[in-house]
Amino acid sequence: MILGYLAAFSAQAFDWAPDLKWGLNGRTYPVGLQAFGAAGIGLPLWGSTDQWKYGYLRLGANLASSAVVNRAGYELQLFPISILGLSYGWDTGTRNYTPKFINCSIYECNGRVDRSFWKGHFIAAYQGVIFSMTGRYEKLESFRSSKPFFDELTLLSGQSAGEHLLTLNPLLLYKWDETWKFGWLSIYAHALDSGGHSHLYGPIVAWSNPDRVNVAGGIGINESSLIHTAISAFFTIQFTLEPSLAVADMIQREKIYSSLF
Repeated sequence: MILGYLAAFSAQAFDWAPDLKWGLNGRTYPVGLQAFGAAGIGLPLWGSTDQWKYGYLRLGANLASSAVVNRAGYELQLFPISILGLSYGWDTGTRNYTPKFINCSIYECNGRVDRSFWKGHFIAAYQGVIFSMTGRYEKLESFRSSKPFFDELTLLSGQSAGEHLLTLNPLLLYKWDETWKFGWLSIYAHALDSGGHSHLYGPIVAWSNPDRVNVAGGIGINESSLIHTAISAFFTIQFTLEPSLAVADMIQREKIYSSLF
């Protein structure tokens, strides 16, 4: 009876907000294509989502698959204020693919890799200019590997006993009109234990249909301490079935863009 009362009270006292997205992303070098999905539930903590002055808590699940590489995990996000937040997450992935661009006799390219991570988020906008920064610190563990393992996400290698990685992802965009944005993307990753690094950077163009579709793509330089540096095109297509409490989703819906800074 008490539990039933508490459940009813929670449903009335808190405005839980479910979210659901799916999409595709890929690159041309090294060639890769994957489908992804994300579902979660958010809880507003204070303020109103009609402007950027609010905070929230979100628990989400993430899936990604390219048929031969599959990952699943969860993420807990705390945003004391909508433009600044911290996440903790974990995922596990299985690989059944031997890439041609890496020597898999030296590096373990298949099997299972687990990732646990902390991630910081920041976003700001002013007069049509949008800046976001994501920083991620994670530990990778390869199961039953007696040799260094290859990580297909960062194009880096990790020690068989485990590897710590730091990834920085700044993004700068200018809003041209209601649907088009232009800017610059950088994704830099550094293996803290083995010392390798990778960097994908270049111009990016984004198109959005309010409430539903985001498309972004660009052509840049993809470099890594393990593979040859080359030009790579990259893209992502995201379909929002139900937007989350993230301020980026609110910006897409044009609810608080004008109130950000």
